[in-house]
Amino acid sequence: MELHADLISIPDSDDLEFEVAIESAYSSMSEEGRCVYRLRVNVVAREGEEEVFRARVTMAALYSLPPDASDDELRAFGDVTAALALYPYVRAAIQDLASRMGIPSVTLPVYQIALELEDGESAPASQKKIEAEGQPSS
Repeated sequence: MELHADLISIPDSDDLEFEVAIESAYSSMSEEGRCVYRLRVNVVAREGEEEVFRARVTMAALYSLPPDASDDELRAFGDVTAALALYPYVRAAIQDLASRMGIPSVTLPVYQIALELEDGESAPASQKKIEAEGQPSS
């Protein structure tokens, strides 16, 4: 759906710090039971305080699901199954973009699923849910 990168300046060294933000969203279920899941990863590379590289990749997958699936089931399916299916492709695209622009090895972390703990807390919280059209965020 989207593949974008900016080389803001050429880094002087290979000592870069990377910020990674992961967002997921899903569309409303169609009458036929189809639902689109989107995964977006934003990466910012900094050399000291200076931003040198930015990348944004969004990929989507279309799934056929039971038409009577609840919003909670759709959200859970997206956060686990759809995200785990899409993440390797997003990760490879980010690495490729960075490599083509001369940025040292960008290896995104392993995708972690947020688990709800007994005390109501969640861990780890590596992904952030964005609000899709007409869908509540979590």
